[in-house]
Amino acid sequence: EAYIEASVPLMTGLEFSGAARRTDYSNSGGVNTWKAGITYSPIDDITFRITQSRDIRAPNLSELFDAGTARSNSVAIAGASTPFIQNLQGTPTVGPEEADAFGFGVVLQPSFLPGFAMSVDYYDIDVNGVIGFLSAQDVADACFLFNQQNYCSQLRYDAAGSLEFIDLRYENLTSLLSEGVDLEASYTMELGAGELALRYMTTHYM
Repeated sequence: EAYIEASVPLMTGLEFSGAARRTDYSNSGGVNTWKAGITYSPIDDITFRITQSRDIRAPNLSELFDAGTARSNSVAIAGASTPFIQNLQGTPTVGPEEADAFGFGVVLQPSFLPGFAMSVDYYDIDVNGVIGFLSAQDVADACFLFNQQNYCSQLRYDAAGSLEFIDLRYENLTSLLSEGVDLEASYTMELGAGELALRYMTTHYM
């Protein structure tokens, strides 16, 4: 991989930061990621920040190469409960997840209250190609109800024609959306021979 980062002051209190990275994976190929952000402090007590980025998560070794984790299970096929052995396997061709992330926040450090700081940040994250696998029931439904032949191949039968295995495989699914607000506040002060530090953190998922 190769990357470059830059931090550029535009005017007093206003700064641009950016980064770009190129990563090449032997299994899933090359991907580009980047980040651009601006911070602005009109006065020392307050800072505004905004960022936009493209991020990735490469598949881990289990998602790529897991030889199989088996357990007994059952699915409903044509209204009947059908037992089988479920086998979860890695998929060497699964690609990285890609996320578009946006964030906007404000940091307060009021000069009239030394030791106090607070930040509020809004975030919006859209992940595409989420790495996961369909459940055994979803695989069976995809085959029998929706005639998706690529999932029918994951159902294996014994010599008598009875369902014996359903193979579950990691793949790049559709999307995952996350939106919310992070709040953090802290306060430190001298107390006797030591120091008192208070910190509060919370997230509101929208």
